Amino acid sequence: MNVQGLIKEIVEKEYNLKLNDKSRQAKYVEARAIYYKLTRKYSFLSLDAIGKNVGRDHACVINGINRLDGWLTYDKVVINMYNSLKNEVSLAVFNLNKDSDYKNLEELFEYKYNKLLNEYKMLDWKHNFIKKRLSRYEPNTVFNFNNEEKTVTETELKSLESNAI
Repeated sequence: MNVQGLIKEIVEKEYNLKLNDKSRQAKYVEARAIYYKLTRKYSFLSLDAIGKNVGRDHACVINGINRLDGWLTYDKVVINMYNSLKNEVSLAVFNLNKDSDYKNLEELFEYKYNKLLNEYKMLDWKHNFIKKRLSRYEPNTVFNFNNEEKTVTETELKSLESNAI
Protein backbone atom coordinates (compact mmCIF):
# COMPACT_ATOMS: atom_id res chain seq x y z
CA MET A 1 0.00 0.00 0.00
CA ASN A 2 1.23 3.51 -0.77
CA VAL A 3 1.26 6.51 1.58
CA GLN A 4 -1.72 8.17 -0.08
CA GLY A 5 -3.89 5.05 0.23
CA LEU A 6 -2.79 4.56 3.82
CA ILE A 7 -3.77 8.11 4.80
CA LYS A 8 -7.09 7.81 2.99
CA GLU A 9 -7.86 4.56 4.81
CA ILE A 10 -7.00 6.03 8.23
CA VAL A 11 -9.14 9.16 7.71
CA GLU A 12 -12.08 7.18 6.32
CA LYS A 13 -11.93 4.77 9.25
CA GLU A 14 -11.82 7.56 11.83
CA TYR A 15 -14.71 9.51 10.27
CA ASN A 16 -16.61 6.36 9.22
CA LEU A 17 -17.25 7.63 5.70
CA LYS A 18 -15.93 7.43 2.13
CA LEU A 19 -13.95 10.46 1.00
CA ASN A 20 -15.01 9.87 -2.61
CA ASP A 21 -18.68 10.55 -1.79
CA LYS A 22 -19.99 13.76 -3.34
CA SER A 23 -21.54 14.98 -0.07
CA ARG A 24 -20.92 18.54 1.12
CA GLN A 25 -21.87 17.81 4.71
CA ALA A 26 -19.50 19.32 7.27
CA LYS A 27 -18.01 15.98 8.36
CA TYR A 28 -17.12 15.10 4.74
CA VAL A 29 -15.58 18.52 4.08
CA GLU A 30 -13.58 18.32 7.31
CA ALA A 31 -12.42 14.75 6.62
CA ARG A 32 -11.32 15.60 3.08
CA ALA A 33 -9.47 18.72 4.32
CA ILE A 34 -7.57 16.65 6.87
CA TYR A 35 -6.83 14.04 4.19
CA TYR A 36 -5.50 16.77 1.86
CA LYS A 37 -3.23 18.29 4.50
CA LEU A 38 -1.84 14.98 5.74
CA THR A 39 -1.25 13.68 2.22
CA ARG A 40 0.50 16.91 1.30
CA LYS A 41 2.67 16.62 4.43
CA TYR A 42 3.64 12.95 4.12
CA SER A 43 3.87 12.42 0.37
CA PHE A 44 5.50 14.10 -2.59
CA LEU A 45 2.29 14.17 -4.64
CA SER A 46 1.01 17.16 -6.55
CA LEU A 47 -2.19 18.89 -5.52
CA ASP A 48 -3.88 17.46 -8.61
CA ALA A 49 -2.85 13.89 -7.74
CA ILE A 50 -4.07 14.31 -4.16
CA GLY A 51 -7.45 15.56 -5.34
CA LYS A 52 -7.94 12.94 -8.05
CA ASN A 53 -7.81 10.16 -5.46
CA VAL A 54 -11.02 11.51 -3.92
CA GLY A 55 -12.70 12.80 -7.09
CA ARG A 56 -11.69 16.44 -6.67
CA ASP A 57 -9.35 18.83 -8.49
CA HIS A 58 -6.35 20.81 -7.28
CA ALA A 59 -8.46 23.89 -6.45
CA CYS A 60 -10.54 21.84 -3.99
CA VAL A 61 -7.33 20.64 -2.35
CA ILE A 62 -6.02 24.21 -1.96
CA ASN A 63 -9.37 25.38 -0.60
CA GLY A 64 -9.57 22.43 1.82
CA ILE A 65 -6.07 23.00 3.18
CA ASN A 66 -6.74 26.74 3.60
CA ARG A 67 -10.03 26.07 5.41
CA LEU A 68 -8.38 23.52 7.68
CA ASP A 69 -5.61 25.97 8.55
CA GLY A 70 -8.31 28.41 9.63
CA TRP A 71 -10.14 25.80 11.69
CA LEU A 72 -6.89 24.79 13.36
CA THR A 73 -6.57 28.29 14.83
CA TYR A 74 -9.78 28.16 16.88
CA ASP A 75 -11.77 24.91 16.68
CA LYS A 76 -10.60 22.63 19.50
CA VAL A 77 -12.52 19.60 18.15
CA VAL A 78 -10.82 19.89 14.75
CA ILE A 79 -7.45 20.56 16.41
CA ASN A 80 -7.75 17.39 18.52
CA MET A 81 -8.95 15.29 15.57
CA TYR A 82 -6.17 16.58 13.30
CA ASN A 83 -3.44 15.99 15.91
CA SER A 84 -4.75 12.51 16.63
CA LEU A 85 -4.84 11.59 12.95
CA LYS A 86 -1.44 13.21 12.32
CA ASN A 87 0.12 11.05 15.03
CA GLU A 88 -1.57 7.91 13.70
CA VAL A 89 -0.52 8.67 10.11
CA SER A 90 3.03 9.53 11.17
CA LEU A 91 3.37 6.17 12.90
CA ALA A 92 1.76 4.30 10.00
CA VAL A 93 4.00 5.98 7.40
CA PHE A 94 7.04 5.22 9.52
CA ASN A 95 6.00 1.56 9.80
CA LEU A 96 5.33 1.46 6.06
CA ASN A 97 8.90 2.59 5.41
CA LYS A 98 10.36 0.89 8.46
CA ASP A 99 14.05 0.20 8.44
CA SER A 100 16.10 -0.65 11.48
CA ASP A 101 18.50 2.24 10.83
CA TYR A 102 15.88 4.95 11.43
CA LYS A 103 14.80 6.02 14.89
CA ASN A 104 12.03 8.34 13.68
CA LEU A 105 10.27 9.70 10.63
CA GLU A 106 12.56 12.74 10.38
CA GLU A 107 15.61 10.51 9.95
CA LEU A 108 13.81 8.53 7.26
CA PHE A 109 12.91 11.72 5.36
CA GLU A 110 16.45 13.03 5.78
CA TYR A 111 17.79 9.79 4.29
CA LYS A 112 15.36 10.03 1.35
CA TYR A 113 16.24 13.70 0.81
CA ASN A 114 19.97 12.93 0.74
CA LYS A 115 19.36 10.04 -1.65
CA LEU A 116 17.46 12.33 -4.04
CA LEU A 117 20.13 15.01 -3.70
CA ASN A 118 22.83 12.51 -4.64
CA GLU A 119 20.80 11.36 -7.64
CA TYR A 120 20.39 14.99 -8.72
CA LYS A 121 24.14 15.63 -8.39
CA MET A 122 24.89 12.56 -10.50
CA LEU A 123 22.45 13.68 -13.21
CA ASP A 124 23.94 17.18 -13.14
CA TRP A 125 27.43 15.72 -13.51
CA LYS A 126 26.30 13.57 -16.46
CA HIS A 127 24.64 16.57 -18.08
CA ASN A 128 27.81 18.65 -17.78
CA PHE A 129 29.92 15.76 -19.08
CA ILE A 130 27.74 15.35 -22.16
CA LYS A 131 27.64 19.10 -22.73
CA LYS A 132 31.44 19.25 -22.61
CA ARG A 133 31.79 16.31 -25.01
CA LEU A 134 29.34 17.89 -27.46
CA SER A 135 31.17 21.21 -27.34
CA ARG A 136 34.17 19.50 -28.99
CA TYR A 137 32.11 18.76 -32.09
CA GLU A 138 30.00 21.92 -32.09
CA PRO A 139 32.09 24.59 -30.36
CA ASN A 140 29.83 27.48 -31.37
CA THR A 141 26.67 25.95 -29.90
CA VAL A 142 25.42 26.51 -26.39
CA PHE A 143 23.31 23.66 -24.99
CA ASN A 144 20.65 24.47 -22.42
CA PHE A 145 18.45 22.33 -20.14
CA ASN A 146 15.33 23.23 -22.10
CA ASN A 147 16.63 21.45 -25.24
CA GLU A 148 17.18 24.65 -27.21
CA GLU A 149 20.33 25.09 -29.20
CA LYS A 150 21.76 28.48 -30.07
CA THR A 151 24.67 29.18 -32.35
CA VAL A 152 26.83 31.99 -31.04
CA THR A 153 29.70 34.03 -32.35
CA GLU A 154 33.22 33.70 -30.97
CA THR A 155 32.80 37.00 -29.06
CA GLU A 156 29.55 35.83 -27.44
CA LEU A 157 31.14 32.48 -26.56
CA LYS A 158 34.09 34.18 -24.82
CA SER A 159 31.64 36.45 -22.99
CA LEU A 160 29.60 33.45 -21.81
CA GLU A 161 32.74 31.64 -20.64
CA SER A 162 34.01 34.66 -18.72
CA ASN A 163 30.59 35.18 -17.05
CA ALA A 164 30.48 31.51 -16.02
CA ILE A 165 33.69 31.87 -14.05
